[in-house]
Amino acid sequence: MGSIQSNKVKFVSKCADGTSVTTSQEIFHSAPAARGGTIGGPQIVSKLAMKFKKCDGLRLEKFEADTSGTIKAAIACSSLAPGVNLSFGADTKAVEGKGDAAGKLGASNALHATLTYSHSDLLCSTHKLDFLNKTLTSDAMIGYESFLLGGKFNLSEKKKAYNLVAGMNSGAHRFAVEACNPMANNSSFNLSGYIVPAKGVEVGIMSTCKMTGTDKKDGEWGTKMSGSVSGCFSLDDAGTSLTTTVSTEDELKTFNVGLSYTQMVRNWARVTASGEVGITNVDHVAFGLELELGNI
Repeated sequence: MGSIQSNKVKFVSKCADGTSVTTSQEIFHSAPAARGGTIGGPQIVSKLAMKFKKCDGLRLEKFEADTSGTIKAAIACSSLAPGVNLSFGADTKAVEGKGDAAGKLGASNALHATLTYSHSDLLCSTHKLDFLNKTLTSDAMIGYESFLLGGKFNLSEKKKAYNLVAGMNSGAHRFAVEACNPMANNSSFNLSGYIVPAKGVEVGIMSTCKMTGTDKKDGEWGTKMSGSVSGCFSLDDAGTSLTTTVSTEDELKTFNVGLSYTQMVRNWARVTASGEVGITNVDHVAFGLELELGNI
C-alpha cells in the first residue's frame, strides 16, 4: 500500500488458536504529518501487533510496539460474571511538544481500565477510565427487534461531550443517525446507510454536517459538509467484486475517487488491488495491493 506521503507493507498471520500477528513497515517520505510530525525528514516505522484469542480467566489481550516509540499492552479477565469482562492496559507514545517544548519530542502515557457488559442482543455497554489523563468514557447500546438506541459520554477535566445514536434495519437495509453534542455550538450530525438495491449490488452512504462558530459575525460561522458513497458490485459467485468510492469534504474542496478490485485466485488466496486519486487536489494519490492467504 502507498501514497505520495508514504509506502507501506503489511503482513497478517492468523494462528489456529485464534491469535493474530500483524507486522508492517511504513516508509514516510517526510515527517509523518498524520501523526502531527514536523520533526526530521524521511522515516521508517516498523510495527508489531499481537491479539490473543478470547478465553475465560486471566489472559494477555494484546501487545503492540513500533519503532516510533509507541507501546501498547493490555491484560484481560473474561467472564467475571455472565456477560462481564474487565481489562487493564498501558499505552505510551512519542509526541511533539507544544509551546515552550515545541520542536522537542515528549511522551504521552495512559493507564486505563475497561469494563464491558453484554446481555444477549438486548444491551451492550463499555466503560473506560484513564487514570493518568483523568478521563471517563461510557457508551451503551440497546437493541430491540429492528431498532437500536444508544449513546456515548466523554468526561475529562477540560470538557464534556456526549453522542446520541438511533438506528433501524429493514430486511437487508440498515440506517443510523448520530448527533454529537447536539446542544453545543460545535455540534455535528452523521447519517449512514447500507442498501442492497439488487442482487450482487451493495451501496453504502455516509454524510456529516458540522456546525462551526457561534455568531454570524464570526468568519468561521456556518456548516461544513462531508460525505461518501460506495458501491460494491459482485461480478460472479466466486468472490470477485468491484468497489467504487466517491468522497468529498468542505463543500467539494476535497473530492476523491477510489476503485478497488477483489478476486479469489484460489480457495485459500484472495487478491485486492485498490487506488484513490484526488480530483480537486491533484497531489492526493494512494494505492494498495493486498494478498490474503489461509482459510478464507
